Amino acid sequence: MSASLISSDIDFETEGKHTGYLRLPHSVHRSAYGRILIPIVMIENGEGPTCF
Repeated sequence: MSASLISSDIDFETEGKHTGYLRLPHSVHRSAYGRILIPIVMIENGEGPTCF
């Protein structure tokens, strides 16, 4: 399986409320190093479901 090209600045292993972005690489003719920012929020507090 290959590694994902999508990166994030959120630590998915820690509890609490976290906000940030998923960074999706996006290449166009004028710039080969562009990216699309996708907002993300994660809420986790102990055992049970986690909300993304």
